[in-house]
Amino acid sequence: MSPVSNILFERANMLKAVRSFFDQRKVLEVDCTHLLDFPQIDAHIDVMEVKASHSIKYLHTSPEYEMKKLLAKGSGDIYQIAKVYRKGEVGKRHALEFTMIEWYRLGLTLEALMDETIELIRLFLDLDTPKKITYQEAFKRYLGIDPFTHDLSELTGDLDLNRDAQLDYLFSHKIEPHLDFHIVTDFPPSQAALAKIDQTAKRFEVFVNGFEIANGYDELQDEKEHRRRFNEQNSMRKEAYPLDEEFLSVIGDLPTCCGVSVGFDRLMMKKLKADSIQEIYPSAFFQLLYSEMPS
Repeated sequence: MSPVSNILFERANMLKAVRSFFDQRKVLEVDCTHLLDFPQIDAHIDVMEVKASHSIKYLHTSPEYEMKKLLAKGSGDIYQIAKVYRKGEVGKRHALEFTMIEWYRLGLTLEALMDETIELIRLFLDLDTPKKITYQEAFKRYLGIDPFTHDLSELTGDLDLNRDAQLDYLFSHKIEPHLDFHIVTDFPPSQAALAKIDQTAKRFEVFVNGFEIANGYDELQDEKEHRRRFNEQNSMRKEAYPLDEEFLSVIGDLPTCCGVSVGFDRLMMKKLKADSIQEIYPSAFFQLLYSEMPS
């Protein structure tokens, strides 16, 4: 069997296992549009634009907004295996196009969603019990500082960064490499994204061998707070994005739920012990195929 066939079969089997995992839990698969009338808003993620016949469309950076519209209209528990697109994200762990598993569970606590996320990851990776650590504890253990009070400039040197960017830099460069199989919880409120806040952000991230694999939230339901956060994120962008008013109009109807996204390609990288996402990503299959063909 050729390397291309091996990758294709592995990918197909992993996708079957994901679908079986959710079928057993009676979570419904959905397939939302990739093309949006309004871009998703995150100060640190750039959206790809697509020229339509008489307008500009935007490729989604995650299926979150469209899935939440379904939840608000009574869909119940749902999941999606989606291609997502992020402008400028290229590297060993990043690609312009990649595959994300995202799901939402009604009536499930954030702690229970952590457990379910670990169950899914363990379908593919032979791992022991994850270590749970708060964001604050991680900084104290690996950098000897309190991220909520410490002056970070002495650790980031001449980098021209605001405080959140300093925290991101220190976390990704100094802490993540130590996270062999960890669940990090209780992020700063400024890093809540669209999670609820109770002194700290009610969200978690799962790391395997220094890789972020999953990102989960106790989902925010307040329209005014969504709008405030979107405007805050827009203020940090060079060019503000228009708001999706349809999304904002239904978010107050979002049922109490928790949601999580898992990087499918990163799971596959870890399972196959690949050094880069390009080795397992479909866009590389044809390059591999052509490299094996006689000239």
